[in-house]
Amino acid sequence: MQTSQLSSQQQIRKQQFEEYLNKQADKLKTLKDRRQEIKLQTKDPKELQLHVQKEFRLLYDNIILPINQKAIKTEEQIQQLIDEFQVLFQYYVDINYALIAYDKQQYKEQLDQLECTIFTLRSQIIPRQKFRFSKPFPKGIPQQSKILEEKQNVLDNDSIVITKENYQESITLENGSLLLKNLENTTFKVEGSLDTFYLHSLKNLKVQFGDVKGSVWVDKCQNCEFQGSMHQLRIHDTVDCAFIIYVTSNPIIERCSKLSFSKLGNKDGNLFDQVQDFNWLKQEKSPNFSVI
Repeated sequence: MQTSQLSSQQQIRKQQFEEYLNKQADKLKTLKDRRQEIKLQTKDPKELQLHVQKEFRLLYDNIILPINQKAIKTEEQIQQLIDEFQVLFQYYVDINYALIAYDKQQYKEQLDQLECTIFTLRSQIIPRQKFRFSKPFPKGIPQQSKILEEKQNVLDNDSIVITKENYQESITLENGSLLLKNLENTTFKVEGSLDTFYLHSLKNLKVQFGDVKGSVWVDKCQNCEFQGSMHQLRIHDTVDCAFIIYVTSNPIIERCSKLSFSKLGNKDGNLFDQVQDFNWLKQEKSPNFSVI
């Protein structure tokens, strides 16, 4: 009976996750079609940059204004902010080609700070999720830059943190955030679903996870394999890793090399092969990743 009930709950979660991904994909497609139309109509690069600035500011203000007005008080409102941030980030990805280097850096810094603000607010409004785990969770090590340090503090305080000191082979979660870091030469599996998943400083690891409603961040990993479904995937300072994924927005890589991407499952709408390398400015394909 318990097995049947669990299976039924998993099916419901899977259906809800697919409905959410389809909704996000439709929203992103609408924006992408609109941008393509504007691109065709706008031949002057300066005019295009002015339009980008206006569009970015409109999407940005829709997120930051209710935060500044202290109007965000519920879990549903936080989720809406996260959804809108994902749309804004995808917009940045799509218009990256039209930006000069200075503007790229300015937009990126604004996105990083806004993301940190949202997750700080989330940690204040939404209590920690319950989980099945038996050992205490040590606090993490602060990062050097101010934004990364703020983000790391949010992760350590708001996420379930798994390191060498409290490692187990698997964990069961229903939503919430998970931070996996400083592990080597092992495997790890996440049962259930997540809002966000952070993977930091991993080496020779095989990681399996189910549905991640928001983003998966991979940072400073080496010789690992990651398998799972997500809305967004962002990879930094990572080398020689394989990603077997279902993802509904363009995977983003920065300062990476020897990455491979392959398809998980046969469901439509998988953008696993639409990788964007933010450090490769030439027209030809980046040599830092391959699609299998």
